[in-house]
Amino acid sequence: MLWAAAFMLVLALGLTDTARARDCPQQPVLPAGTKVPADGWQAVDGGEGICVYNRRVPGSPIHAVLARAVIDAAPQRAFAVIGDYAHYAEFMPYVRESRVLSDTGATRRVFLALDFPLFISDRYSTIELSEGSGEVGQAVQRIEWTLAAAGDAFVPADGGEPLRVNDGIWELRAQDGGRRTDVLYYVHTDPGGYLPTWIVELANNVAVPRVIGAVAQRAAH
Repeated sequence: MLWAAAFMLVLALGLTDTARARDCPQQPVLPAGTKVPADGWQAVDGGEGICVYNRRVPGSPIHAVLARAVIDAAPQRAFAVIGDYAHYAEFMPYVRESRVLSDTGATRRVFLALDFPLFISDRYSTIELSEGSGEVGQAVQRIEWTLAAAGDAFVPADGGEPLRVNDGIWELRAQDGGRRTDVLYYVHTDPGGYLPTWIVELANNVAVPRVIGAVAQRAAH
């Protein structure tokens, strides 16, 4: 029964839709100045036009995921879409609810409730995000986040399970004179609970290209 349930989950999450990103190098070529860890990456299945990689994280059974893609939107537009945290439920995969809990200008605390199909219970997290730029001339725009401290976390009244880990980085660089954006998306997330590790890793590898696709579609319209 466990394997049957797992197979149904694979179908429900669309994991069978993945395709090998054949044009991607086995090791990612990362730009100078990136905050994304540089070593230990291995190519995995990804979506068309999106290169996806995994690496081990010390002390965690779940791999981190890195995706690299170029999208048809200006960096400013992509940055605005990614930073529209209050409206994630309108376009981000699996997000049922999002709300900005606080905004100091330097950091924001954002609550996210995630909705998954079949037997997977809802998950939630409160993350702290910082936005900024780097390199000479603001050549890169960056958003970083991690789980908020326990005292700053929001616990929803309708239940669910808190994410154990939710860390990540967006980096956006102009391409083609600013008409397109080179996107780096790094995330390490562990949903907790009793899900098999291989299911979590498959889900993460599929969710990351979908997130980039959602941003690209929103930015284009």
